[in-house]
Amino acid sequence: LTHSALIGAFTRWWDVRAEAKRTRGQLTKAAARMSMRQMAGAFICWQETLEANKHEKGVLRKAASAMMRRRLSRAYDRWAGCTEEAIEARATLTRFANKRLRATLLGWYTRWAGMTWEAKQMRVSLQRCACKIIRRTLSSAYKSWTECTQEALESRARLTRLAQQLMHSALI
Repeated sequence: LTHSALIGAFTRWWDVRAEAKRTRGQLTKAAARMSMRQMAGAFICWQETLEANKHEKGVLRKAASAMMRRRLSRAYDRWAGCTEEAIEARATLTRFANKRLRATLLGWYTRWAGMTWEAKQMRVSLQRCACKIIRRTLSSAYKSWTECTQEALESRARLTRLAQQLMHSALI
């Protein structure tokens, strides 16, 4: 793989990571809105009950006191229950979003690592091929040089013998 392919793979991985992060943020905000809506409704109900009970307290002080405590307790228990549910829902959504994000990032990282490994293997193979080609070329050039050198030596020896024969025949 080329450098641009690796950059492209990394860019795609980065985009998926950003999208997952954005999705996780949206899920977290949605969970917060849902929990706030439930908590606000329960809190308003509790607050309204509290105000109603304060009025009743003035009119029926002792008799209403026991009823008021029971109502406040139930309203508070409802509000506390809604709060716990909202916390659990937010935690569940956060776990889900994080699990999904980890799975997506792991997939992209695994693909990127595989592509990097393949690129390294290809580079090693290409380097080996290049070394073989260079060795063959050098071997061929050396062989041609030795043949030319040997031929030149043989030609020189023949010329020397021929020159000696010519000199010897000229003397005779």
